[in-house]
Formats: sequence, C-alpha cells, structure tokens
Amino acid sequence: MQEEDIVILKPLILEQYFGSVELICAKNEDGRIFGFCGVLNGNIEMLFISPESRGSGVGTFLTRYAVENLGATK
Repeated sequence: MQEEDIVILKPLILEQYFGSVELICAKNEDGRIFGFCGVLNGNIEMLFISPESRGSGVGTFLTRYAVENLGATK
C-alpha cells in the first residue's frame, strides 16, 4: 500500500468502516496500538499492522484471534 492510498482510506476507515465491523486491536501495556483487525459476517474485512511491527507476528495473532473468537472464515 502506498502513502497516497493511506491518505485516501484513513478518513473512510475512521468515519465509516469502524462502525460496521467487530474491531479488535493489538497493543502493548502502554496502550500503543500495533495493529487492528475488523470482522463482519465471518469475513476479515480489514487487517492493518504498523510498519514497525510487520514481521513480528502481530498479523498472525490478530488473524488467529479473529478465526478462533470472532468466527472469521474468510
């Protein structure tokens, strides 16, 4: 994803999409968010990981949580 894509998507995600999905996030003990995942009707509709957290297992954790706890199948 390019920076210009993020600029376009950010307001849509904040204003419209968050209210449509069951949202979970991964954060540290200080409350800093490393990534989030949104599930709707069994579909993972969004999965965002901060650039500095990519490759650390955050995406795997969120995906596994969505499947095991939120009923995600797609």
